[in-house]
Amino acid sequence: MGQQDPQIAESKRRFRREIQRRLQAIQASDAVRRGHEISEHLTRTPEFAAASFVAGYVSLADEVRVDLVLAEAVVAGKPLLLPVLQGQRLLFAQWRPCSPLHRDVLGVLEPMGGAAGELPPGQGVLVVPGRAFDLRGNRLGRGSGFYDRILARRPAGLVAIGVAFLEQIVPGVPAAVHDLPVDALVTDDGIHRCDGSPGSAARRAVER
Repeated sequence: MGQQDPQIAESKRRFRREIQRRLQAIQASDAVRRGHEISEHLTRTPEFAAASFVAGYVSLADEVRVDLVLAEAVVAGKPLLLPVLQGQRLLFAQWRPCSPLHRDVLGVLEPMGGAAGELPPGQGVLVVPGRAFDLRGNRLGRGSGFYDRILARRPAGLVAIGVAFLEQIVPGVPAAVHDLPVDALVTDDGIHRCDGSPGSAARRAVER
């Protein structure tokens, strides 16, 4: 990924500390309720309706819970893919309800057994967690670069949708060359279309 500019790296560390402070202030019951609302917004999007598959994740305690997104994908008969950590790569494996999950070395639940690989071609939706986002789609992760690498090699037709509480939205995320934006961002107040360019926030459409 190359050496990161020291100023950008320090800005990212400050953002992560601030966002962690904000997330810790959210009551657990509120986080569950708001995660459900965010998931409802996402499942009402035309991208979700048109998706031939959904790639999601099983949330950690300080991430937006997207259980409803996973459940709606299953109900709609869409193949559901979950991330599988293999070394320094995040691959995806199909998961079905009641199939076993186990925690990887980072403590994230992932499918047990089955073939894991790159995201398939086709019109899919990738649900992307993050520590912070701005309304241009720029994203700050935990620092591992897993999702940046996924976004860099994603197949044509895949729509990347970030999910975040309003507390995780900032005016501008410090971004390096390898930091790639998402296509849309879903928060408590709806879906924000992103194009990764200056001024896109002013043109965003909020769908409720």
